[in-house]
Amino acid sequence: MHHCLSKIELQKVTDHKLANIEFHDHSIKILLEKAENWEISLGFLTYFYSMIIEKKLNDGEGIVDLIDKFYLLENSLYVIIQEFDNNFVDHLIRNIREKELTLEDELIRLQTNLAEYNYDKSLRF
Repeated sequence: MHHCLSKIELQKVTDHKLANIEFHDHSIKILLEKAENWEISLGFLTYFYSMIIEKKLNDGEGIVDLIDKFYLLENSLYVIIQEFDNNFVDHLIRNIREKELTLEDELIRLQTNLAEYNYDKSLRF
């Protein structure tokens, strides 16, 4: 089973795992426990994480080592880190965008399809 995290979910998980910040979202706690036990995989989109880091930087928070620590999460959680960068997002918006979905929902759908090896509906050219 696979669950791709939204930007808000990813922020809660990374804040918790990287900065020991507690959160009170029961559903995310269950997902995190299952990923720690390697029962499900969690999808982390670097595009969302870059937004989180940029916000922290703009808020004056320290971001030293956050990128390195992010990639080290693969050692303790069952995660799939998807490198959807700004070039992919730009291509998606210009060429294959499903207009009825938000960009965040479409990226989550794409990651979920790729993680579940469902390529027929992942990318359309």
